[in-house]
Amino acid sequence: MSTNDVPRFEQLFLRMTVSNGLPFSFVENEETKALFEFIAPGLILPNRKAIGGRILKNTAKSLQENIIKTAENDKNGVTATFDGWTNVKMEQLWGIVFITSKGQPLV
Repeated sequence: MSTNDVPRFEQLFLRMTVSNGLPFSFVENEETKALFEFIAPGLILPNRKAIGGRILKNTAKSLQENIIKTAENDKNGVTATFDGWTNVKMEQLWGIVFITSKGQPLV
């Protein structure tokens, strides 16, 4: 894997981890390491601190930039939907979702 591929690999790795509900510490499991070593010898997996820190921040920033670009490029504009609720601590919370003219939610 080239150094240019590393950021994409890390982003895909984070998305796989989150979508499967895995804890970030699963990368330190010996069976996980053995599987990835078998699939791609020499591949170095990021540690849990890198996943929960640098990789998570970079991926979130990239996602936010993509959402902004998608909203800005919608020729018909976006619709904002708002919802409010109170949590168990009696704190008032607001949720906002933007929806493109094609029906794509931008969360």
